[in-house]
Amino acid sequence: MIRIFLFLIIFLIQCLEANGQYNDKWISYYSKINMNLVDSFIILPNQLDTLIIPTPITKNQPYSFNPIEKDITGKLEIERINYTDIKYSLSINHIKESGIATLNPSFQLGTESNSFENDEYWLYEYYVTENKDNCAIKFGIMTESLTGKKIKPVIIVIVNNSCSEISDELVFR
Repeated sequence: MIRIFLFLIIFLIQCLEANGQYNDKWISYYSKINMNLVDSFIILPNQLDTLIIPTPITKNQPYSFNPIEKDITGKLEIERINYTDIKYSLSINHIKESGIATLNPSFQLGTESNSFENDEYWLYEYYVTENKDNCAIKFGIMTESLTGKKIKPVIIVIVNNSCSEISDELVFR
């Protein structure tokens, strides 16, 4: 009986600590497969291993980016609000939208890489989960090359076909 009581107390503490630190779908996804989220770590109890949740940008620090393509006017503003979510505001030509994008929960299965400035960079994918409009589909954040070279964040925005007046991939720096 004492063990059950202790288990419930530990479970409640973990739930309270997780509140707001991760996207709700992340909590559901990892609890179903018996993994625990603790700060920027995913604890795999059965395998005695730990994964680090990538945090390519600082939490609660607003970032502002401009498109690198000369014929596109606009701005992208992002801010990491917890370990898994970024808040964004996107303005491209006459299109304006804002919302939340969430880090792909299966990022540990294989991070994408992308070619930029004659090097390959890790690309952390954030999928749009909440927005007012439907132009942006996902964001890729690059801050480090495969060889370890650090750069200021570069953002790749993949846009929906309905935004046909702009290309399907925009790069912001």
